[in-house]
Amino acid sequence: MPVIGLRPEDLIWGLFMSKYIFPGADASLPLSDVVKGLEKAGFEIHSAENVSVHYGLTIQRWHQNWQKNERAIMSTYGQRWYRLWHLFLAWSWRIAMQGNAACFQVVAHKNLDHFDRKVFVGHQSLGGVRAPERERDRVPLTTSTNGTAHAE
Repeated sequence: MPVIGLRPEDLIWGLFMSKYIFPGADASLPLSDVVKGLEKAGFEIHSAENVSVHYGLTIQRWHQNWQKNERAIMSTYGQRWYRLWHLFLAWSWRIAMQGNAACFQVVAHKNLDHFDRKVFVGHQSLGGVRAPERERDRVPLTTSTNGTAHAE
């Protein structure tokens, strides 16, 4: 019995990617499998965020750049390579935007007693937040008048 929500084109897409784009890779792992693997490896999950739309927009830009550079790509890699990646990029951003492919950002850390779990408190975005391994590695942060944090 097929997985609920799995459509024939999803299988075709997976086979295409496996054969021509990322041989041996599996980009269709459910988030639960990834989290289970991380936990078995001793990681503690801090957060998981669905970034599919953001990634879809990124791939759309890559596709636009690919098309803009068609002549250079064709002269360097040939028509077959250009067409394979043209199809891959075009299909990728479309399925990401319609919700048929999910992309998650998982923030995790080794589950160690000495890890300072308060490091993420007060941050709206995790970009640029680095969890120090030791107390002496800690960089004091101050907040500027515009509300951004920066190292002293």
